[in-house]
Formats: sequence, C-alpha cells, structure tokens
Amino acid sequence: MCRRIYVWEELIGKLLEVIEIDEDIVVNVSGRLYKLPGFPRAMLDKLKEARGLVIAILRTDDGYLIRVVSEAKMAGAAGDRAL
Repeated sequence: MCRRIYVWEELIGKLLEVIEIDEDIVVNVSGRLYKLPGFPRAMLDKLKEARGLVIAILRTDDGYLIRVVSEAKMAGAAGDRAL
C-alpha cells in the first residue's frame, strides 16, 4: 500500500527506490512506499542520485526540499547536505 505525503510532512530514511507511475512519483523509503503528489520533474534526477543514501524529504506549501542526512549506505556517519 502506498501512503501519500502531506504538506509539512517529512520522510526520513534510506531511499531504496524511485518509481514513476504515470504522472506520479512513488518512493520506497526504508521499505515503505510513499506517493509524492506534485513532485517536480526537474528534481527527479537529483532524487534518483540519492538512492541508497539516508535522506529527508520535506513537502512544503511551496514544493519539496530534499537533503542527505547521511552519505553512509547504512546510516553510519552523520552529516547533512542539501540536494
């Protein structure tokens, strides 16, 4: 089952997969599926580059913000950087 992310909701976890279904973007974050309504196509390549990393996706009333929480493949060392 796919859960919808709402405005001012943040996902944090390991990005496992990015799926394009018709006009929708679905992500697998730490084993759970989330639909990202209105996700901009311009950000899609950056999101796909983050596969395997621990990330945070924040949906705002003006779009999405994505940051890498950890570049370690299994959430080892901490450190933030914006995508």
